[in-house]
Amino acid sequence: MRYTVSPEVFELSPELKFGILIGKGLQNTPSSLEDTARLRKRPVSILINIPYL
Repeated sequence: MRYTVSPEVFELSPELKFGILIGKGLQNTPSSLEDTARLRKRPVSILINIPYL
């Protein structure tokens, strides 16, 4: 698999950094109620500060 980023992305946000995580042996299972509650406590500003989503 090849991972590429269009140069236009960096024109919008020159300081942008990308990271790649590779996980092995992970299970994609439904989230528990505890996980869901914890994620919902995250600030909305995390999403608001990404103008091009």
